[in-house]
Amino acid sequence: MPVWDKIGRAAWAGAKGGRKLRGAAAAAEAGGDGADGDDHGDGTAGPLELELPTEEGVLLVRYLTARSVMAWLEPLFLVKYAVLVLAAVVAVVTRWWWLVALLGVVFLVLFAIERLVGGRVRRFGLLRELEELETIGGDALVAWWPNLRRELRRVGLPLTPWGLAKAGVASRRRAEGDGVAARFRQIEWGAVVPHAEWRRARALLGTVAASRRT
Repeated sequence: MPVWDKIGRAAWAGAKGGRKLRGAAAAAEAGGDGADGDDHGDGTAGPLELELPTEEGVLLVRYLTARSVMAWLEPLFLVKYAVLVLAAVVAVVTRWWWLVALLGVVFLVLFAIERLVGGRVRRFGLLRELEELETIGGDALVAWWPNLRRELRRVGLPLTPWGLAKAGVASRRRAEGDGVAARFRQIEWGAVVPHAEWRRARALLGTVAASRRT
């Protein structure tokens, strides 16, 4: 049935996303491989300009942060489907309609929470505007997250998603001499995004940043 098929795919996607994120975090802690070296891999000649304006760096940080948060939240969001299945079982086995109605209310509450929280996280990370990053980097979260965590550790910024988001926003809003902003500007973005993907990623970030200024 389409409904059960959809539930199964959602459960698999949530479990897979959480597993990938845990693997990426473990790779970051272990050191792992960094971004590519001098081989650009994109068919272009000449040196790469690896500087990234603060505004575009903030967008990249917000995107990766939101993607990581969603990867952790997706398994929790699946709880509402368990409630729905339980309601169906109760309806068939016991016919306790009051309990079915109660479980239906719980499902609707969990669904509303998912829409509210998930919507805010997606808007914060501009996941729709920056979805092409997944095309550029395969699975950008898994491919770039370990590199970003190493850079954060190097410059002394927080490694948690919410701490990272706070640092990214602060780097744009605070004065030039602020410690958080100064450390944020020390991030070497060429060590985060592999060189073969750098030009396309930077072009997209620049386009989105420009559209938000207009």
